[in-house]
Amino acid sequence: MEALAPKVAVEHLLSLGNVDEAARILGAMGTARAKKIVESAKKGTQSEQMKAILRQLRETAPGKGADLAAADRE
Repeated sequence: MEALAPKVAVEHLLSLGNVDEAARILGAMGTARAKKIVESAKKGTQSEQMKAILRQLRETAPGKGADLAAADRE
């Protein structure tokens, strides 16, 4: 996942169909890389799905989720 372009990584995360798994993968990445992925989810559906992943990440890793949620609002 680290080697993928951010747009490709977003598509892959969203295609998992499992918010818990996507949140786990996103949370395991470095913050800078994860922010780029979150920022690339700009389309309507992608944005909504990414928000669900970020909500799950905030529940499981509050510090990391807060950092990435800030990227989603930018």
